[in-house]
Amino acid sequence: MGYFENKRVLITGAATGIGRLMALMLADEKAELALADINSEKLETARKDCSSKGAAARAYLCDISDKNDIDGLARNVIRDFGRVDILINNAGMVKGKYVHEYEFDEIKKTMEVNFIGGAYLTRLMLPDMMKRNDGHIVNVASAMGLTPMPRMGEYVASKFAIVGFTDTLRMEMKKRGCTGVKILCVCPAGIDTGMFPGYKAPLLTPLLRPETVARETLAAIRKNKKQLKIPLIVKFIPLLRTLPPGVQDAVGRVTGLINSMDYFERKKK
Repeated sequence: MGYFENKRVLITGAATGIGRLMALMLADEKAELALADINSEKLETARKDCSSKGAAARAYLCDISDKNDIDGLARNVIRDFGRVDILINNAGMVKGKYVHEYEFDEIKKTMEVNFIGGAYLTRLMLPDMMKRNDGHIVNVASAMGLTPMPRMGEYVASKFAIVGFTDTLRMEMKKRGCTGVKILCVCPAGIDTGMFPGYKAPLLTPLLRPETVARETLAAIRKNKKQLKIPLIVKFIPLLRTLPPGVQDAVGRVTGLINSMDYFERKKK
């Protein structure tokens, strides 16, 4: 029996990118899948693809920035599956503007989709996991939750929030004696999913294949890792943050980090 067989897994942002790939990989192991996304057409395609592998899969249309949608998602998943063994908070978005260009609603929306929605969904799923002392919360952050990057202020802020929230949650579970509730924070460098058209990866951090990130994330869940930072260079970013700001900025110039988003192309509505 595979590790994920019969595990009930809820994935947000499951219609595309690494969310969809994780769903397909989990389907191969016969996990029971609750797939949530705002894109109804692609979500249904993902559900069918998972079902064709013999996995029990259900699709839930959900705007992760809307509290009512999240409440409904939680109710419906528990109704259909009875419990959630693994929650993967993966939904995300980016605007790609300089700070002086943002509208209020753009900052708010990015924080809601990338951080607040997942944090609230975690809050809804956590009490049952704590009662059973069994479960797994996986929050997909980013290497940009560890380092600043021009033209990504709202995205960086949301990912920093995820990292801090996840670390706090891990400490809380340990403090409450809920050692069976595992917490994982995923911090990959840029992923070639099409979410960042025109993005130029900094020196030493080439764009990652989405299949690699999906596979490594599931492996980290199996191994009960607390953090996943890929590629290797990402593990050293916290050390860089201990240096004086001027030195950090110089490293950003040398590696090309400060220019990575210069040619980013925002998606048209």
